[in-house]
Amino acid sequence: MGAGQRGPGGRRADRGRCPARRGGAVLGGRWRLPGQSAGHALPPLLRLQAHLSRQPVHEVEAVELTAEQRTIIEADASDLAVSAGAGSGKTRVLVERYVQLLRECSIPQIAAITFTEAAAAEMRDRVRREVMSDPALEQHRALLDEAAIGTVHSLGLRLLREHPVEAGLDPAAAVLADDEAELLRRAACIEAIDAAAEVGGERTRALLGLGVYHAGLQLPRMVAQRDAVGAAFAAMGAYSADWPSYVRATLEAHYEPRQTAIRGQAEEIAWQIRRDAGNVTERLAEVAGAVLQPLTAAREAGEWGDFAALLAEARSQTNLQSGGNAPAAVSVKDAMRDLRELDDDAGKLPAWNEHDGPALEVLAGLRALFEDSVRRYEAAKQAQNALDYLDLELGAVDLLRDHPAVAAAVRGRFLHLMVDESQDINPVQAELIELIAGGNGDGARPALFLVGDARQSIYRFRGADVHRFTALQDLVASRGGPLLPLSRSFRSHDDLVSRINELFGEVFEGTDLDLAALPPMTGRPAAAPSGGPHLTLTQIAGGASGYDRRRVEADAVAGEIAELLDEGRLVWDRHDDRMRPARPGDIAILLRRFANVHVFQQALNTHGVAAATPSGTGFFTRQEVLDCINLLRWLAEPQDELALSGVLRSPFFALADDTLLALRRERGRRLRAALADPPSEVGGQDRARCAHAAETLAGLRRAAASLPADALLELALERSAFEASWAPLAGGEQARANIRKLLRIVRTLAGHPLSEVVSYLEQRRDDLDPHEGPATLDRPDAVQLMTVHGAKGLEFPIVFVPEAHVASLATWDAVRWHREDGVSVTLERDEDDDRRPRPGFYAHLQQQDQTEDAEEHRRLFYVAAMRAGDYLYISGDASGGRGWLHTVRDAHESGALREIELREPLPPDTSALARRQPPPVLRPPAASEEQDYVPPLLERPPVIPLRASTPVTALRPPQTDRQYYGRGDGLAALRGLIVHRALEVSRGAPDSLDGERLVEIAREQSDRALDDATAEALATEVRELLDRYEGSPVADALSSPDVERWFELPFAWDWDGVPVHGSIDLVYRDADGWHVIDFKSDRLDGTSTQAAAGHYAVQIGLYQRALEAAVGEPASAGLLFLRSGELASPPPAEVELALAEARERVDAGVLLEPADAGFLEEPE
Repeated sequence: MGAGQRGPGGRRADRGRCPARRGGAVLGGRWRLPGQSAGHALPPLLRLQAHLSRQPVHEVEAVELTAEQRTIIEADASDLAVSAGAGSGKTRVLVERYVQLLRECSIPQIAAITFTEAAAAEMRDRVRREVMSDPALEQHRALLDEAAIGTVHSLGLRLLREHPVEAGLDPAAAVLADDEAELLRRAACIEAIDAAAEVGGERTRALLGLGVYHAGLQLPRMVAQRDAVGAAFAAMGAYSADWPSYVRATLEAHYEPRQTAIRGQAEEIAWQIRRDAGNVTERLAEVAGAVLQPLTAAREAGEWGDFAALLAEARSQTNLQSGGNAPAAVSVKDAMRDLRELDDDAGKLPAWNEHDGPALEVLAGLRALFEDSVRRYEAAKQAQNALDYLDLELGAVDLLRDHPAVAAAVRGRFLHLMVDESQDINPVQAELIELIAGGNGDGARPALFLVGDARQSIYRFRGADVHRFTALQDLVASRGGPLLPLSRSFRSHDDLVSRINELFGEVFEGTDLDLAALPPMTGRPAAAPSGGPHLTLTQIAGGASGYDRRRVEADAVAGEIAELLDEGRLVWDRHDDRMRPARPGDIAILLRRFANVHVFQQALNTHGVAAATPSGTGFFTRQEVLDCINLLRWLAEPQDELALSGVLRSPFFALADDTLLALRRERGRRLRAALADPPSEVGGQDRARCAHAAETLAGLRRAAASLPADALLELALERSAFEASWAPLAGGEQARANIRKLLRIVRTLAGHPLSEVVSYLEQRRDDLDPHEGPATLDRPDAVQLMTVHGAKGLEFPIVFVPEAHVASLATWDAVRWHREDGVSVTLERDEDDDRRPRPGFYAHLQQQDQTEDAEEHRRLFYVAAMRAGDYLYISGDASGGRGWLHTVRDAHESGALREIELREPLPPDTSALARRQPPPVLRPPAASEEQDYVPPLLERPPVIPLRASTPVTALRPPQTDRQYYGRGDGLAALRGLIVHRALEVSRGAPDSLDGERLVEIAREQSDRALDDATAEALATEVRELLDRYEGSPVADALSSPDVERWFELPFAWDWDGVPVHGSIDLVYRDADGWHVIDFKSDRLDGTSTQAAAGHYAVQIGLYQRALEAAVGEPASAGLLFLRSGELASPPPAEVELALAEARERVDAGVLLEPADAGFLEEPE
């Protein structure tokens, strides 16, 4: 029942969904899964969970109840809160408690809210079996189908349907599936943006201030969370004219005490320097005087901004290198060190700055734009007589809050309200529960039975708020209800549980909710499989690139797993209650993120260990899914030759590249026409494939005039061997499951025009959507690679938690909001800005997010650790100090964590890895061999495009918002293009080009007409850059005719599953080997070339990797800054770190500040 939990949508014959129904909806008074009848078999997800946990969910445990469990089950029918630890048998307790309550009331008088539809199905099934098997409960059997057991959305829907007049709801209203709701939201936001761009006024100013790209990115999120965004705007006040005073007051209330303390510390530092400045050397006395001047002025500064600026000026004057070691000198230098630290602290304090005023002006227009988007979305839903899931929550809350008689009737009907996994509720769900539970008011109300564990609240990204859970616990306490623990783990043995208790006593120390004070867990009755240790910490030493350290770590994990399996390491079989040798399916690798999952998959394959990935990211980037989207794209737009090329080359028709090239050589003919009548050079089987493709595509085009998208895709699959072609391939089972999953997604969009369906799927693809994982397969015996979130609720005898050095990720959304505090934005950059300006209020909201994210990151570690039954292995980089690994190491060194195996750091030696898996040796063809060959343009998105004038970022740049990636007078990018083209056509000898030729190149490269004066001015400026190039090391290297060179070399490279394409400015090979050069025409304005080169670490690193993969040899890489003629290379370690961070964001789909992603605008 967590925030944002979604179940499978049903289908209505004409719309692709069922009337007023979602996952656990009420149909004829009964809650059930779509299509599930009485006694229906467990859904596939539950079967998978049963296998992974080695505990069949269709069996209630036969073990004796613990004293804690019995106390909770048999407690009187009053309010009760349960703190249920991981693996403590809470589902059994819920069922037993439910059955116990049936001895005093009837089934319709109990409402039970679960986290997911799967959990609801399990609980319904267990309750059914208990009732059917117990003669004492026979009177309840006829009402089993009336059991109100489901998600919070099911409960909300039931209430709305029962009171349609008060709710203003058509009982026949449909409930939108997730994908259909998202499609409507995006369409509404696009319409609102288009309207704003035309009308002028505050909405247009908001678009300009925020940026069209960011508006398009953020508005759908805001509409999806319109309750929280609306509340955040309301918190700031109805009138935007009052917002500045609100923001100032909010910042002052939060930070004035700390500001006052910093001012006092600054005075103490100034006093210390004054006291001792007269007893130091002349040079140090001069430094002290320079420091004291702004520091003294700071004392009189009224505004915090003025004070902070003076403090920074004082800090800039400090110098710790002179003065000797006399006591007075040491005192003065200590004070200056304190000043530096104080300035750092002051810089971290959010405060009103010069960007807050402009941001609030933009925010006023953004509110209007948001409200217009919501209106359009509501109109679109009304036109379809439909609701989304948030409507169910908000509608139920409004119904009970605005209609006291209805609320009283609901409270009177239910005698008991049971809420499972309540640590993951969102604010709206919490309000609904409070309204049903009745607070502390008079009148009939249900007894509230609350089950949850604050230590396991990990769904903040879905809107969950653990503080709402603790507030509900307080409500139970205020009504006299006890808080009882379930503290025995039936999953983990006592030795491992003791180590985890010790560890998290340290991890949770000082948390906002004081989680360290919660009752510690105890272990299962069954003994440990060996004498231990059962918690192992493996560190990877520094001294190599981040990528190499990940490979070494993955190899160590895979090697350890192989050894465990080979030796037959004993684990406890919970189902059979015995020890037995471990199997691959007993082992899980739990990742904080999926950025490097491919590295671990490859390592497991190398060691011969079967592996499966039952959850994760990247569904819309899977090749089989992209092929299907390309087909739908072409059916929607038959003129799209790129999409058609991709379809023809895919397993739909399997045309060879040579065949496609022959078809494209038919000048003046469309590709589809060439298919029907191929040129003579296409013969034999290829000719037959062309004929089959032409016939099939023609039939699909005819069908597109009348069939919806899902029917078209199904027809294409029937008329091709697309699915069958995947069967014999490694991963074929997964591919076929993904194809069927895509078909289900498209089916939920039935009734929308094909073009809208395609647009939506492509948006999901281009977003690098982090929430949609591959279809789930039930693989009986393989090591499970999962995210920690994906493993929630599961258990494994052996758990590995690698990459434990990674801290929580910061996000850089352009719009940030907090329900209770307000909304703020970052602004579009001016030409002089390196990054988007951030107002003080934005920094305030960001700091709150970072604090809450850090708290949740600790809880996520707990969830990961508590998946383990017998052995827990933690590993990661030994360098740094912010991640889980370092917390474990520190706890061990302090003596708080005992009896673990702390291994010596592994050296990052990749030579053994290289011997086991040598890279393929490929060489690019000579330039003369590829001049006449132009490969077909095949669309295989999503890709990371690299351009000569646009360094790579972690996400694909928007195609229609070029201003986001450029700046200057509009000619800066053109200057760069002219330089690149001049170097290309001259083969690196630009002195052969006269001014007239440079003018011609300028006109060729410009996308608009240039007047003579502008073209000649550009040629003159470019000539200056080319003259500096002539004196560079690169020009000197190319002066030898024996050096092979390729300018603007196009490439396409698979970055471990992520396609990367683009063109490299210059590749050359001399006696020293291969070299990659990227030309930059940045105006550095005092920045060193080495520092500037660091901003391009991702771009140059990808170029280097792609070339090395192609030639099978090492390559050097550098950036030639044309304005100075200097050649610079980022340090290898910096490149590896930047690549790792970029890959992390690519896989997570997190929008990155371009400056932080390795982006520095170029040229100028």
